[in-house]
Amino acid sequence: MISWIKRKKSTLGWTAVEAGDDAFYGVTVLAPLTNNGKPRVVKFGTVSASGLDVIGISDLAKKLSVVNCPWVLSLRPNAYNVLMVEEPSVLASEVKDSLRWSISGMIDYPVSEANLDWMQVPTKTLQPNRIPHLYVMAAKSEYISRYAEVFRQAKIPLQAVDIRETAQRNIATLLECPGEGVVLLKFAKHEVRLTVTFKGELYLDRYVEESALSKDAIEDDVKERIGERVVLQAQRSLDFVARTLGFIDIKRVILAPSIGSLDFSDIIGQNLQVPVEKLDLASIFDFSQTPELMQPENQALYFYTLGAALRFMNENEGRGQQVNLLSQKTLELKAAVVAPVMLGLLLLSLFGFGVLWGLRQADVAATQKAEVVSTLQLQQAKVKFQLLESQITQHPQASLSAEIANLKQKALAAQQILSLADSIGTPAGYARYFDALTKIAEDGLWLTNVTVDQAGKSVRVSGNALNKDSVMRFAKRFNDRFAGDGVVFTSLELTPVSVVSAVKPSDHGSKVTAVAFILH
Repeated sequence: MISWIKRKKSTLGWTAVEAGDDAFYGVTVLAPLTNNGKPRVVKFGTVSASGLDVIGISDLAKKLSVVNCPWVLSLRPNAYNVLMVEEPSVLASEVKDSLRWSISGMIDYPVSEANLDWMQVPTKTLQPNRIPHLYVMAAKSEYISRYAEVFRQAKIPLQAVDIRETAQRNIATLLECPGEGVVLLKFAKHEVRLTVTFKGELYLDRYVEESALSKDAIEDDVKERIGERVVLQAQRSLDFVARTLGFIDIKRVILAPSIGSLDFSDIIGQNLQVPVEKLDLASIFDFSQTPELMQPENQALYFYTLGAALRFMNENEGRGQQVNLLSQKTLELKAAVVAPVMLGLLLLSLFGFGVLWGLRQADVAATQKAEVVSTLQLQQAKVKFQLLESQITQHPQASLSAEIANLKQKALAAQQILSLADSIGTPAGYARYFDALTKIAEDGLWLTNVTVDQAGKSVRVSGNALNKDSVMRFAKRFNDRFAGDGVVFTSLELTPVSVVSAVKPSDHGSKVTAVAFILH
């Protein structure tokens, strides 16, 4: 048994980047050196920029890149939606289509234009009688494609697009004690986020948008009102967990690092019914190569990138569902190409023969038969060629004479066809002639017959007109129009005729003198 085939190579680490209001923030985090060690933050950096562009991300890569470290982009909250829906009872291959239908009325753009991913709220084994739910993440495909194109142009290996909820979940996982759920509360510009995690999985997320938090200085009364609202949301979340997720034991609320004006630890600590602790990320990360991140304000700025870069932790340990909003079609295409190649190499190394793709014996036999037939045909062709070459060498004059005679017969036949074409006409036909006639109409004149002959070189037109002046004007325009086609009218015949007109109200009509004409 070759068990090493199923063994997945551990990821060395990840480089994570997030766009702030006016800058990019990025870190590179590597796996611990020992089982009980801390994740190592080996690089960090900031580049001032107003948006995600090739120049900015390239400059950041100079500060962050580590060989064999893939990149993950953590989206800002206004770039995606997180929705909770009931888990559909459908086949795995039909889940995505079912979720698109479920969230179609929950987002403000067509669901067909969304990149989707989802995570289970893992209650099936712990609460089998509870209706299972999913967290569904949706982002506009247009935005994700634009981000991916920036990284592609910068030649940076972007492999995942993640969200803040899972980045915060990753950090909370490092804070877990056996059998304990973790409530992690983060104050940031524009928002407050509360997550409840248990055994590396996200069970609850609460998001509070608060524009006042974007100010450099927050007045005391405003800060107190915000703190009261957050305490109320936090207490409701704790009550919800106790009421519906009783298997999660919560003993404390942990406050993530924050910038000075966003420090709500006193208000939260005084009003919540459970103990509140302030988090120092140095307790769970190794900052020995990046000592600047020992400062609380820097920890606050890089909080979500540090969390996003911990993807390797869940991947290597096989827990914690990952989110990736990059196009799944691209990922599936890569897998479809790589899998057969790897299979072929494996068969080659194990069995040592040239059938690399696992063909059935019948297919192999058919292939071999075709090769034999092809070989025989090639040999026959070589014999014929050698015979012809010998004949030409021995009797060059006779061979050339025979070939010339054959070509003369073909040329004569072609000439006869061409001579017929002169009287038949052109491939385009004469539709243009009749189209021209409709554009040179004359009042009081009507055509009764049109004849085209001699491959379009001869045109004969006959008709009637109320007077000869109309015929003369028509003849002039006719000559001008058809001169480009090699047609020249040199003869005009006029004959007086009488026609019955019903213009006047009379039972018997009246006779009108007109002219009949022939133009050729």
